[in-house]
Amino acid sequence: MWQLSTASGVLLDSKAAQESTTETIGDTTVLRARDTTGNDRSCRYLSEAGPPPNAAPAPTNDGTAGAPRTALELVVRRNSSDAQPKKPCDIAREYLTQVIKYWVKPALRTDNLTAPRFAIGDVNPCDSLAGIAESMGGPIEAITLGGPHKCTVRLVPGPDNTEQARKVGLVSASLAVKTDPRTVLDNPQTSKDYMFLPVVSGSGGSV
Repeated sequence: MWQLSTASGVLLDSKAAQESTTETIGDTTVLRARDTTGNDRSCRYLSEAGPPPNAAPAPTNDGTAGAPRTALELVVRRNSSDAQPKKPCDIAREYLTQVIKYWVKPALRTDNLTAPRFAIGDVNPCDSLAGIAESMGGPIEAITLGGPHKCTVRLVPGPDNTEQARKVGLVSASLAVKTDPRTVLDNPQTSKDYMFLPVVSGSGGSV
């Protein structure tokens, strides 16, 4: 059995880069890390990505300051001692040949590379809070999205020493792929404690 794992933001120090073998896959230069296990059951490739945002300079091997280097990492492992027709680095190269272009320029959702896709990605979480201003007792404003699947609104602060200023309200809506919450309504021991509330034009709900 083969195990493939990827990681981003892996620190790449000068020593590791110097000990790696440079290869070209597609139109991209990658580094094949030196095998330190000696058992030929794993292979590690790195594609330099540059310093992380707002990173402080990191010391280089010669003690001078330099920008930290990071990389995208692919590790292929063989979790069986049985003989295999291919070596880990063969599997790694075949995989990178297919995906390396997306390491250079990551695909967007609009590229439609995966199917089927979750419809939740097309839903605006703030839509579920439309019309809630009346229930909260005043005008509302969005204060943060908290990511693409969460929306938080609050009452618009009023002038000092007014009734509106004394009102406090905060409501968040989150979208997630989880077990259908309506299943708790089928349980006679818990159904009395919950009610189903449809949201986003009936495409989902909460209990």
